[in-house]
Amino acid sequence: MKMKTISYYVGGFLLAILVFLFAGILLLQCTIFQESFMISAIEKSNFVKDLYETTEEEFSYYILQSGLSEEVLDGLISEDKIREELFTYLHNFYEGGSLAVSTEQLKIQLEENIVAYLNQNHLTVSDESSLDLFVDEILNTYQKNMEDSFLFGMIQTPFIKIKNMLPIMLLILGITIVLISLILKFGTRRNVLGIPFLTSGMLYGGLFFYLSNSLDMQNFYVYNTAFSNLMKTIYSSLSSCILGVTLFFLILGLLSSLLGKVLVLKRKKKKEVLP
Repeated sequence: MKMKTISYYVGGFLLAILVFLFAGILLLQCTIFQESFMISAIEKSNFVKDLYETTEEEFSYYILQSGLSEEVLDGLISEDKIREELFTYLHNFYEGGSLAVSTEQLKIQLEENIVAYLNQNHLTVSDESSLDLFVDEILNTYQKNMEDSFLFGMIQTPFIKIKNMLPIMLLILGITIVLISLILKFGTRRNVLGIPFLTSGMLYGGLFFYLSNSLDMQNFYVYNTAFSNLMKTIYSSLSSCILGVTLFFLILGLLSSLLGKVLVLKRKKKKEVLP
């Protein structure tokens, strides 16, 4: 009897760790490693708008240096164009594709705008190299902002490897949890899910309160405003998910424990009724 009790609590502790890991990996797979989650975070954080405004400001700086009018920037970029380019970049990131941002169409549009502006105002350029330098600066600024503002490009290779491993890890953990649960169930004849669920719920609850009290996300700033706001949105979404997992496990653990108690009482009653 003593051995069964020890096995029950040891197995329950092991199950709690496995359930905690399973839920954590599943949470990551449904959030950070899910393209749709990142797209939603980008939209909620106004990342595209911030990136557009930042790029426009940098373009204006080069316009002042060149002596040209801002008319040459008309129709060059827009929030919709940046959103389309960014989501293409994001899709390639998640699928392991090329993260190079093409500036070919942008160059064509910019050169057409410059020619139209010069002809309209009957202007000539004495130094073609300075005009070429201006075009290169505009294109490099756009490409740099698109590639660097997201910052995740530098971790694409390990990210894809982990992303591909997650389903395998979930399968292994899932099978292990089921096997241990069955062994404990038939070996101890006791409810084996109450403790793991309650323990996992408390662990995630502790993680939620730790993150809430240790991270000052209101004043969080990294690289630029657009990226910082994106990180704040991702953190907020993850915190909500962790809180949801906490409540789910606590409720499930309590219900499982109560159900176990009810079943034990029913068995006792049946034994008392039998002659």
